[in-house]
Amino acid sequence: SFEKKARNFFGPLRDLAELVFIDGPRPYVAAGETGAAGTGVRCWYDTTDDSGSIQYVGLGDTLGYMERVFAESGPFDGVLGFSQGGCFAAIMAALQKST
Repeated sequence: SFEKKARNFFGPLRDLAELVFIDGPRPYVAAGETGAAGTGVRCWYDTTDDSGSIQYVGLGDTLGYMERVFAESGPFDGVLGFSQGGCFAAIMAALQKST
């Protein structure tokens, strides 16, 4: 998980801030595979381009999931993501209401 990989990097911050690590809600399934095969790897959404245009599968469900996480565990002062999580963090920021 991202938390395990980043433990050394975030270690000094643990005395200054509460860090909450959230894994993607969807099991990752590689293209051409039929199931997650118990890898434990998670993702935020899946992409397909079967019809010649990219489709983001599960994005709406993931946004709902994060709304629940924010309601139950928030508020948060910031969001940091890695790889697909970084893309999803940018999507979340873009969807925030201006104050």
